[in-house]
Amino acid sequence: MPKISVVMPAYNAEKYIGEAIESILNQTFKDFEFIIINDGSVDHTKEIIREYNDPRIVLLENDKNRGIVLSLNKGLDAATGKYIARMDADDISNPARLEKQLCYIKKKGYDLIGAQIETFTDERTIGTFCFPEEDSECKKALRYYTSIPHPAWFCKREVYEKLEGYRDIKACEDYDFLTRAVLAGFKLGNCPEKLLRYRRNMLSISNTNINAQKVIAKFLSQKFRHGKAVEMEEYKEYIKSEK
Repeated sequence: MPKISVVMPAYNAEKYIGEAIESILNQTFKDFEFIIINDGSVDHTKEIIREYNDPRIVLLENDKNRGIVLSLNKGLDAATGKYIARMDADDISNPARLEKQLCYIKKKGYDLIGAQIETFTDERTIGTFCFPEEDSECKKALRYYTSIPHPAWFCKREVYEKLEGYRDIKACEDYDFLTRAVLAGFKLGNCPEKLLRYRRNMLSISNTNINAQKVIAKFLSQKFRHGKAVEMEEYKEYIKSEK
């Protein structure tokens, strides 16, 4: 059984996925499995993945494009590691990311952590996004925004098991998950080091859904500030009302 399962969904990612894969395969920490979910790509994503002859790679296939929530949950179902690390197919992990996050989560006794991230485009480095480090600070910030950057998540397996994975909350599945994790009593934090290069891609899910993301995040945060998680039926009714 590997110590860590890295879960990475990929959809039409032929331009960048090679860099993402190599940044994980070249980690200083070696005891991991790398679960890649090809989410019905119609470009050369699958062919590029298969070029990497590494036994740690586990390739899963969706019959068509199913979206990030179903793909992540599919990867989680297949994961066997004690810890789960997130990765996106257009980002780049620091070579020591897994090693440092594993040390940090053990040292602090946290259940789910992220890290500081550097944002960049194909043309230039934009800058560093800093997130709160301590549990109390993360929970306070979570009342208003996602305080743990999703592409850099590293958490104990039991967090996903207890919360039964992600829910289909449009563009805010990570924020919804974090609010439920806090309400379930889990501890959060962020490693103080910059461990991920986050690519600002104007075609990414987060950019194409930015308006929906803002509206739904506001709805989730209002409920969370009252100590509650949104019920799925309540969410569906809210979506209808916004339409």
